[in-house]
Amino acid sequence: MFQNNSIVRRKHVHIDNRCVVAEEVAAWSGNAPIVSRATSAMAVAMKVKKCPTDDLAITNCAVVNKDDYDASRIKHVEVKTGPAHRYVFSIKNHPSVRRNEIAFAMPQRKWAALSLDQDVHVAPFNFDPNTQYIGSITLDADFQTKKKSVSFLANRRSIDCAVSAKRPSRSTLI
Repeated sequence: MFQNNSIVRRKHVHIDNRCVVAEEVAAWSGNAPIVSRATSAMAVAMKVKKCPTDDLAITNCAVVNKDDYDASRIKHVEVKTGPAHRYVFSIKNHPSVRRNEIAFAMPQRKWAALSLDQDVHVAPFNFDPNTQYIGSITLDADFQTKKKSVSFLANRRSIDCAVSAKRPSRSTLI
């Protein structure tokens, strides 16, 4: 991270009635300035909404309006939920998502601790393969079911009966 002698300069710019924050960060080592990270992030305030379709829900992407971020040009966004909480999502566009809204499926909202109608700051994220990489990753796999799905309980006897009915007898094997 940045040392104690880092300088952060922020400029507030207004584009289309939206306040955009441009940040420049520089760190000093001795007498010479070293640019350790220079970002020009255009953060936009957006409201969290539900994912508009089931097909988009299983893509693991955030969904935005094309007028906010065009997914053909901008592939990823960084979502800031607080000072120390930043999450990067790939994005897709859908016409039912309104401007200044960003839609997530339930697993993404749960992972990033997002609430519906929560205000978040969203900025384009450019991945630099020369300086950024995934050092480790933990994957969780689970079933995605709707709340209305009906579950059933089976006891051992009914399972044993079903399995033995499907199993061929020894006389048919000889």
